[in-house]
This record gives sequence, structure tokens and C-alpha cells, in this order.
Amino acid sequence: MDGSLPRCVLFADICDSSSLYRELGDSRARDFVGKALSLAGQSVVENKGTIIDTIGDEVFCVLPNADDGLRAAIRIHERVAAARCENNLPIGLGFRIGIVFGPVHLKEEQVFGDTVYLAKRVSSEAKYEEILLTAKTYRALDQPKPELFRPVGSLRLKGRIEKVDLVEAIWSSDTTMEVAGIAFKEVDWDGIELTVQYLGAIRKVSAFAPVLTLGRGEHCNLVIADHRVSRIHARVELLHGKFVWMDQSRNGSVIQISGRPPRSALRSKAPLEGSGIILLGPDDSAPAISFAIQDQVG
Repeated sequence: MDGSLPRCVLFADICDSSSLYRELGDSRARDFVGKALSLAGQSVVENKGTIIDTIGDEVFCVLPNADDGLRAAIRIHERVAAARCENNLPIGLGFRIGIVFGPVHLKEEQVFGDTVYLAKRVSSEAKYEEILLTAKTYRALDQPKPELFRPVGSLRLKGRIEKVDLVEAIWSSDTTMEVAGIAFKEVDWDGIELTVQYLGAIRKVSAFAPVLTLGRGEHCNLVIADHRVSRIHARVELLHGKFVWMDQSRNGSVIQISGRPPRSALRSKAPLEGSGIILLGPDDSAPAISFAIQDQVG
């Protein structure tokens, strides 16, 4: 059917797939990319969506409304994370997703228009395992909960004066919270902040930036260029007011909290308290980051 209708456009792009091809070779990498795209497609179809096209390592989809688009995006991340845990996908393989709700033009089996262009741009701004949407798309949700989203700046488009405000949906497969049928991670706005340092680089984790990725991959928030470090070695997340180290690596991590015995983590989680050192590898020569937790209110 031809015409113009309101729809939610979703682009899901595999992060840093070029590194995957370099490390695994064309044949193995292509198989893994195909599996990940298949999982993404299943998630979209289950949420009443249609796959318009698959372009290399990216899938382009259309869904009836913003809520369906957000559910599909979360389900993509959950499915891929589960596949990694079951060793059906390599550690570090994951999507970045952009969703935009607005009018699209339909002609035969083609979908085009400004909403499609904008969704593509939004997805290109997302980082590993992020879900970005425009502020207008957020307002199109049936029951938006402000505490489960955070503003992440604005996007300037070529030929336009006005900016497009962007919002991140804070999600986690570890959540125990359900909002309008969508699972999210609850963000605690209690003023605590964790600072990570590595060779002069400083990164912070707080309620305003609740996820930090560390690894060799160029898309990580903190890049550590060492062959012992995995492309996505670990994540630091603020979960229910606590900071958690989530190792996703092949070589593991050693967490040395001040005043406590060292603790190893290999594809597992560990709470972070106070301050200390984390080795990104199994021995003392591995790259080391320092961390410290501060109370911004006190």
C-alpha cells in the first residue's frame, strides 16, 4: 500500500564488526554476524515489526509504534547477551540501536522519508549496547517514565537550524523492574559517582552516565590498547545505587579493593566499593585501572 503513515523506524548495527572479521576471519565472522542479525530479526517480528532490509551488519526495520520499537530494541540486546553467555556468539559482539517515531512514506515494499534518515543518524550516534531515541519518540511512548531515561545531548542535521534532542533508554537484562511491559534498569539519583583512571584518561560513572565500557575496541568509552585486553573487556554499571564490575573477557579481571583480598572475575560480576585497582588480565603485569567512589552530595 502506498502513502504516508506514522511508524517507528529502527536501525540496529553491529558494533566494530571490522575487528570481528580481522580476529576471526571472513567465514567465521560472517557466520556470527548472520546469527546476530537473525536474533535481531526475530525480536522485531515478535514485536509486530517488519524487516525492510539487511545491509551488511545492519538491519533496517519498521514497527507500528514507539512502544513496539522500544520493546524490540531491548529484546535484541537481551537475546544477543544471552547468546554470548551461552558461547553461541563471541564476547564483545553487540548492537547499537536507534529508533525514531514519525511519518514514513510507503511505496510498494519501500519505506523512505525523513524519519528513516533520522533513525539512521540516531543509530550512528549510539555506542555499544545503547538504545538511543529522539525526545519526540520518547514523548510518543504510551507511559514514559522519566527516571528510566536520560538525555544525552543533541544531534545537528545537515541543512537544518534546529537540533534534535536525544534520549537513552536505560536497559539491563539484570533488571527486576517492569514498566509498561518493558524491562529497564532502575537508575538511582542519589549523588554517588565512580571515577576510573587509566594512563591519564579519566572516565566517570553516575546516574547521569550509568554505564562505562572498557576494552580494546575503538567504540569503548575507555579504550585500552593492549593485546591481553578483549575488545569489550568489561562494563561498570550503576545498578540500584551500587556499582558493579561485569567482566566479559577471555582473560578475566582481578579486582583489588583497598583493605580487602583480591577477587577474580571471569565473565562474571563483582560489586565495587571504596577505591582500588583492577587488573585487566590474570597476572600482575596486566594493564591496571584505578577506581574510586565518591559521594557528590556529602
